Amino acid sequence: MALSAPAHPRDGAPPLDRRLLALAVLAPLLANADMGIVTLALSDIRRDLSMSLDAVQWVTNIYVLLVGGLQLLGGRLADLAGARRLFLHGMAAFAVASAVCGAAPSGPLLVTARAGQALAAAVLVPAAMSLLVTAAAPHQRARALALWAGAGGVGSVAGVLCGGLVVGGLDWRWAFWLNVPVIAVALTVARRTPLPDPPRARGVRLDLTGATALTGALFAAVYALVRLAAHGADRHTACAALGAAALAAVFAHRQRTCPHPLLPASLLRDRGLVSGAAGILLVSTAAAPVTFLGGMQLRDTYGFGAPAAGAALLPVVGGIFVVGRTCSTLLARYGARPPCALGCLLLGAGLCLLAARSHAPGYVSGMLPGLVLVGAGLPLIWMSCEVVALARFRGTGSGLAAGLVQCAGQFGTALGTVLAVAMCGRGTGVTAGAGQAFGVAALLMGPALVGALFWLPGRRPHPPARRRPAVRTSDPDQPAVADRVARDGHGALGQQVERLPVARARRGLQPRVPGEHVGVQALQPRRRLGVEFLPQPHPEPVVGHQRVGLPARPVQGEHEVPDEVLVRAVLVHQRGEFAQYLVVPPEAQLGPQALGDGVEPVPLDDLDGRPE
Repeated sequence: MALSAPAHPRDGAPPLDRRLLALAVLAPLLANADMGIVTLALSDIRRDLSMSLDAVQWVTNIYVLLVGGLQLLGGRLADLAGARRLFLHGMAAFAVASAVCGAAPSGPLLVTARAGQALAAAVLVPAAMSLLVTAAAPHQRARALALWAGAGGVGSVAGVLCGGLVVGGLDWRWAFWLNVPVIAVALTVARRTPLPDPPRARGVRLDLTGATALTGALFAAVYALVRLAAHGADRHTACAALGAAALAAVFAHRQRTCPHPLLPASLLRDRGLVSGAAGILLVSTAAAPVTFLGGMQLRDTYGFGAPAAGAALLPVVGGIFVVGRTCSTLLARYGARPPCALGCLLLGAGLCLLAARSHAPGYVSGMLPGLVLVGAGLPLIWMSCEVVALARFRGTGSGLAAGLVQCAGQFGTALGTVLAVAMCGRGTGVTAGAGQAFGVAALLMGPALVGALFWLPGRRPHPPARRRPAVRTSDPDQPAVADRVARDGHGALGQQVERLPVARARRGLQPRVPGEHVGVQALQPRRRLGVEFLPQPHPEPVVGHQRVGLPARPVQGEHEVPDEVLVRAVLVHQRGEFAQYLVVPPEAQLGPQALGDGVEPVPLDDLDGRPE
């Protein structure tokens, strides 16, 4: 998957800096690759540090739990303290924690250092996402987000490959020490790269209580699952489950009562974000047994050494590279539903083959066909869900949205790992346990396919961009022509324009006080329209504080709009219909001869533009 920005920028937008793109995708690549490297090194770690099977899995679980539980807090920190600063500090902290992991003389110290790695990653990954979506122009964001999503998938499996080479050729400690020179080079490049500084949310405080409750709930829930798999439903398992439920209730209550919640209700009303995060949760849960048990099965069943086991997983990496290169094109042409549904079918078929052929005598007739299908299906699902989930966020709020998506992925990885351990923890052995785990994971593709077909937003996330300048007029009865544009909005299908006399442009909306923007958008296709009232200036003109339902027809009222107030109204209808764009500009912006802008009708299907 080549790191490249669009070769032909539109509307004069500069191409996305390749150095910035490489730095941004390095964050999920490092975080997920570290997980894969450690997974293949678990056998050597267990033997060298004399750890039990239950104890050694916490080298993995402590990482995914803390990253998943704290990424919402890390995303909010990126929005408040500045993504650029947190990105640099998080990268440096990850290098220090990696060095400590490699030098750990005992299991408890290794687990503690892994917790430090998780804390750094929980800050680093959302900050990198915020930098990427801020720097990318609207027509560049589909490619950039697809590369971001693909980097995480490549990192997960490439980590297993690198882990096999490192563990077989050197020592398991180098699985951690290799991060240090890579990050040193990245920090050197970052010093010479103009990194953007997204606008910071003001007047918002950190919800430390909510973050603590969420992290504790995740910890207790996964511990209960691990305990249940290893020891059955005993007293400790019940206490952990009750503790998880109690902390989850505390978190939910905190989010309803806190003036600045860690997880605002507005995020949960975003269909694209919620459906994309749910898809990532399912696919990460289903894929975790492949990386966790795949290497063990290759070594225990087929007698592969560590380098050979890593190389045997190359079909998954190759599938991610090959399919990932065309995934952004598929998303731009067909939307998210077809690629995601196809990915669910391919991944489900691959997991079924892995389950059915787990006892096959040879690698080629056993695991290889399933790994090829898994490698083809993973990038289709992951990229589709991540692009849909993060399509509307830019600047303020992008860190929190990225944190939610990464939290879903990390928690799904923890659940999948627990599933794998549960199948192998009662004496069934790695081979039989892997077959059962792959079969259960394949069942998850059923609800994932239904969600891809009926819940995931089906529109194209990023139409190509084109802008036409507005025509101004000084005749109150003469229509003017406004820009033909589409916009990135909260579920909006696009922005349309309609021819309208300038005299009528001074009517049709309720009066607003000077210094406010009024933007109208469709929340979801075939549903009511909504209005967002925003204080001026505001970096995100589609995220506001009040929503009011409006009819789909042009709004005609009796209220005069003051000349000093800039009012924009965009009514987005169903695909194939029209919407209206009304502009009442102040004299200082358009000159004394310009009374206003009219608008011109254009069908939604003819839209091929989006403003900066």
